[in-house]
Amino acid sequence: FFDVSYNKLSEGNERLRVLSSSDCGVTFPTILFDQAGDSFSTTNSGAPKVSSDWKNQFLYLDELVGEENARLAFIVTNDNGNNLYLDNIEFFIDDDPSPVKINSSFKVYPHENPGSFNITFNLTEKANAGLQVYNLMGQIILENDLPETLNQTYTIDFSGQSSGIYIVRVKTTSEVSATKIFLTR
Repeated sequence: FFDVSYNKLSEGNERLRVLSSSDCGVTFPTILFDQAGDSFSTTNSGAPKVSSDWKNQFLYLDELVGEENARLAFIVTNDNGNNLYLDNIEFFIDDDPSPVKINSSFKVYPHENPGSFNITFNLTEKANAGLQVYNLMGQIILENDLPETLNQTYTIDFSGQSSGIYIVRVKTTSEVSATKIFLTR
């Protein structure tokens, strides 16, 4: 994901391209994003001042998964307008163009499939996380290590368990939290 703000002026027609490389930047053969001028104009006020002056863009990076020498290039072609801004470049392990937005380190919530739930993380740097799920008798039903967690969502399939209330405990290097979740089958 990245945010772009652009005010197209009559004398300029900026262009933004995002290219990918799998040979450590020797070549950039794949075009992931290519827009210019009116096609991505977001504001009429010059420099961005309010959140509505920004547009969030999503790029699939599936072809780069597992590539040791992957690189991205953000290329701006200036046509004397000078009103193109980039911000909030983020990389996620999941390829979900509409991820859950959270303001904390993580969030536990029901999954669309009955008997499952999601944990979405929003950590500032990779960290090892731990997950424990308890029944109301205090017995551990599930215990998982989640290594090198950053900005991703895990789906936990609990369809083999009875419907009911469970306690989900999540631990990161800086935080420990527990929450109740009600699961149905």
